[in-house]
Amino acid sequence: MNMRQKIFFINLLPIILISLNLRAPITAISPVVDIIKDYYHLNAALTGLLTSLPLLAFGLVSFFVSYFQPTRALFIGLICIFVGEILRCVGESAELFIGTAIMGGGIAIANVLLPSLVKAKFPRNIPKIMGIYSLVLNLSAALGIALILPLMMILPVPIALGIWAILALIALISYFPQMKNRRISRPKLKADSKGSVFANPNAWKIISTYQS
Repeated sequence: MNMRQKIFFINLLPIILISLNLRAPITAISPVVDIIKDYYHLNAALTGLLTSLPLLAFGLVSFFVSYFQPTRALFIGLICIFVGEILRCVGESAELFIGTAIMGGGIAIANVLLPSLVKAKFPRNIPKIMGIYSLVLNLSAALGIALILPLMMILPVPIALGIWAILALIALISYFPQMKNRRISRPKLKADSKGSVFANPNAWKIISTYQS
C-alpha cells in the first residue's frame, strides 16, 4: 500500500464508521418497542415520545450546526452519540429518554456535517464516496433492525439498546486524525428553509428512514 492509498484509507475509514452510527441506534427501537414499553413501564404517550425524540433533536440541532466550526462540531456530535448510548445502558427510564435525546442530537450533527467532510477529503471523488456513504447508511439501518432481537436474547434490555456505544467509540477514535483539519466548510442553509423543519429536505430523509 503506497502513501496515497494510506491517506485515502485514513480519510475514508471515519466516514464509514461514523455513517454506521447514524441509523442503527434508531432503527433498533421499532422492532422491540413493545419489549421496551414493558421493561420500562411506559404508557403509549411516552413510547411515542421515545420514538420521536431523534427527529425532534434533528429539528432543533440541525439549524444551529452551521454556526460552529465544522471539524469540532462533528467531534462533539460523536461524543454526544457515545454519551447518549452509555446513558441508555443505565437501565432507568429517565436515562433512556435523556440518552436518546443526546444521541439524537449527535446524530443530527453528523447527518448535517458528514457530507461536508466527504467534499473536503474527496473533492475529485464526491459521487463515488457519497455512494459509499449512502450504502453504509442503509446498511446501518438494516443492522439495527436485524441485530436488536438477537442481542436482547443474550443481553439485558438496556445493554442491548446501548451496545452501539462500542461502535460510536470506534468511530470517535478513527476521527481523531481529522481534528487537525480546518478545511471542512460550513453547510449553507437556504433562506427559505430556516423557518421550519418541515421545509428542510434533509429532515424528510431522516423521517422516512426512522419511520421505516
